[in-house]
Formats: sequence, C-alpha cells, structure tokens
Amino acid sequence: MDKKEAARILYLNGYSHEDIGSITKTSPNTIGKWSSQFKWREERLKQQFQESTSQDRIWTLINEQLMVLEKIAYLNKDNIKNCNDPQELKKYLIPRGDIDAFQKLYTTTKGKELAWDGIVKISQELMEHVEKTNLDLAKELAPLVHDWLHHKRELT
Repeated sequence: MDKKEAARILYLNGYSHEDIGSITKTSPNTIGKWSSQFKWREERLKQQFQESTSQDRIWTLINEQLMVLEKIAYLNKDNIKNCNDPQELKKYLIPRGDIDAFQKLYTTTKGKELAWDGIVKISQELMEHVEKTNLDLAKELAPLVHDWLHHKRELT
C-alpha cells in the first residue's frame, strides 16, 4: 500500500494530519494538500453517514425477522409439544434457505478479518481511551502506536 492510500485510510478514520504524517513518514502539509486535492473530508463524511445508515437498516431487518420467528415459535409451541411424529415436526422447521440468508446477514454485520482501516480505527479508539484515563501514558504510547501502525501499513 502506498503512502497516499494509507494516509487516506487514516484520514477517513479520523486521524489528524500530524498523526498521519508521523505514521506514514510524510509531512503534515503534504497530508493537508492530499486531503484537499482528493476531497477526503467529503469522502469521510459520506462514509460515516453510509456506514451508520446501512448498519441501522441491517439491524432493523434482523430484529424484525427475529420477532416473526419468535411469534411463529410461540404460536406453534403447543403443536410442537404434543407432536411425536418426526415428519410432522419437520414442517415447523425454518427452511434451509432462510437459515442461510440469516447466516450471511450475520456474517456481513459481524465483519471479517481486520483490514488496515479496522486496525487504524481500533488503534485510534484505544489511544483516545488511554488519553482520557492517563494522559502521561498516552504520551508514552503514541510513538509506539505510530511505529506499529507504520509497520502494519508496510505489511499490507
């Protein structure tokens, strides 16, 4: 991954020009020029809006489907309890295609192996937490975290 792409990902995850410069070994002025030239601010705002909207919609869909499944189970509770015929019980099972669709939706929302931007976001959240709880420790950790992110960027 080249420096400009790494800087863009860091910027999209809320890092300052100074932090991005430190991690990518690029001057903050260059980062500022890139962010203006390539409209990273607009991209970050658009990305934040789309992520929250998509996640909210997916969770709403999952919750609605779970409510339907719970209601079906509740309505069939007595029929299932009193039935001893395996063939008759099979009609109460959720169709395989529906289970597969739920599994895919769950996998989508759960996420995959952390990509570079995920590593960046988690690192940023950790540093913000440390900064709030122990500023001196945050000052000590910042160069180590920057070096580690620089190393991870070179590996991707």
